[in-house]
Order: sequence, then C-alpha cells, then structure tokens
Amino acid sequence: MEDSNEGRSQPYQDVLAWLRTATVEEIRGALAISWGLSRDDLERRIRSMMKSDRPMLANEFPKLRTGRISL
Repeated sequence: MEDSNEGRSQPYQDVLAWLRTATVEEIRGALAISWGLSRDDLERRIRSMMKSDRPMLANEFPKLRTGRISL
C-alpha cells in the first residue's frame, strides 16, 4: 500500500506542512492532545520527517524511531 497524500483532506495537508517548521515543543503539544487516527497520522508523519527533512526529531521522539536513522 502506497503512503500517498493524494486524496487527503486539506486539514491533513496543513498538518503535514506545519510539521516541517513546528518546534519540538509544538509537536509534543500536538501529540499530547491527539488520539486515534489523528495521532496515528501525526506519528507516521513524524517518522517520515525523521527519515528526510528533520532527522534530529529522532533524538526528541525516540519511541517513534523505526530502524536506523542517519543524523
């Protein structure tokens, strides 16, 4: 199954864009109040950012790490 953003709602797209520049504290706050599918989507996107745009997030969210991440 492909993890594509195609067909996702605008609010979901907005969250993805927000994660690119959000501070660690803001991300922690979002995780603290999210649950269910919203939390799953947020965690999945954080993992994706760890592997690409923001590898340092792996240090801040070690429980979300999967596999080896190059810093």
